[in-house]
Amino acid sequence: MKRLTFNVSLFLFKIYISFFIIDLSFSASIDESIIEKFLQDDDNVKWNLVNKIDNQTIYNKKIKDSKIPVVKVVVIDSVTIDGMVQAIINVKDHTRFLKSSYLTKSMLLNKNNNENIFKYEVYQYLNIPFIKNRFYIAYCNLELNIDRVKVNWRLSDDNKKHLDIINDNKNDIFIENGFGYWKIEYLSENFSKITYLIHMNPGGWVPNFIINLSSNYTIPETVVKMINEGKRLDKLD
Repeated sequence: MKRLTFNVSLFLFKIYISFFIIDLSFSASIDESIIEKFLQDDDNVKWNLVNKIDNQTIYNKKIKDSKIPVVKVVVIDSVTIDGMVQAIINVKDHTRFLKSSYLTKSMLLNKNNNENIFKYEVYQYLNIPFIKNRFYIAYCNLELNIDRVKVNWRLSDDNKKHLDIINDNKNDIFIENGFGYWKIEYLSENFSKITYLIHMNPGGWVPNFIINLSSNYTIPETVVKMINEGKRLDKLD
């Protein structure tokens, strides 16, 4: 595998907006053991098949104390690990190819790099029509192996840690419950298996059908866009 250059980022999901807003309450916290199970042992979880289209398979799984399911998208496509990783971590480019996700600000807060694990914090802001904007801080770590790369992330519950950055968003909603990962596995010289897992509580008032759209359409669409960006970077290499 070629040497990877890391300009960090994290990716987040898009929310479709409607004029019809209803109250949807969410649990304030999720059992840490459940998070660990889905992050590290999800292959042994009994997933519910949602849809399969060509090379993409979508799963979900309900978990205790949450009305939002965990979503997992698996795709096998002609993209290299290098290209895919660069698409995920190049934060400055996300607003270009993920415009419909309403991501208007994305910033690296700090980083700590060693041989095989790259840890970093990311601040991201969503400018969403018709409902309150959202923002969050995510703790991430990228694990680099010979035939696999995994980017685990978990949202911070401390919106005061970087007041110099987020104090102008005090009237918006701070998303503090969420976790997930990107996993890119080597299959051949030009093919990889891409897995994206996400559970994110958007907070505030969000319609049920928007949650369903995000789980069944928006998240899978975002995975495709990320893969397409990886393919574009492969061609430039």
